[in-house]
Amino acid sequence: HTFKPLTDDHEVMYSQNFGGGGVGVGFLLGPIGVMANVVAIESNTDEDIAALKGKWNVQPSALFSKAAASSGLALDANAVGSIKLTPYAYISKTENEQLYLAAAMIVETNPGQKDNWVGRYMYQTNVKISKAELADGVSAAENQRFTAELQQGFAEIIKLYQDGKAGKLASAQSVEIESDFLTPRILVPLLAQQLPSTNSRQNFRLPLGVFSLNDQALKVTVKKQ
Repeated sequence: HTFKPLTDDHEVMYSQNFGGGGVGVGFLLGPIGVMANVVAIESNTDEDIAALKGKWNVQPSALFSKAAASSGLALDANAVGSIKLTPYAYISKTENEQLYLAAAMIVETNPGQKDNWVGRYMYQTNVKISKAELADGVSAAENQRFTAELQQGFAEIIKLYQDGKAGKLASAQSVEIESDFLTPRILVPLLAQQLPSTNSRQNFRLPLGVFSLNDQALKVTVKKQ
């Protein structure tokens, strides 16, 4: 009810958890309150998707393939025993109907097998746009900017993936992070491992995967040993 495809090919995913009476409803009304909350949130999600669907024509898989070629990452759909990589664009709604854009990749080893492993890499771009602006349609200049941000994002998560395989993503320290990109609506401190970072980006390993975040509304607190 909070996470649904924004395109028919599922290459652009949309996430939002606004609507209903908030977390307290479940405690006050029990299972009935929880279900009412779910229905209200899902209604908001569906309304957003109806307003945004078809307003931005983008192909994340093509951008990912281009980034992979530049990074020396070989892609072969017919390789035996291959690792499955699934790229997608991720749009997340935060306060005041603002939308964040991210490049993302799901990594799966031994796809379809019992011993498979699934991981996630995500790069928060610098794009932040109101829902109303996106619903009005994407101009040529905006499309160029959004596409360039996603292209850069895929290049960065491919590098993180390659560095991880090469053992270059050793944790620097344990931290708590707060980000309305990761936990919109309800800002929750998340325990993370800080990873080597460059420029103005900060990279972290969380139970949900490896994330590259910018400094927009990001708070980092070093955990005492």
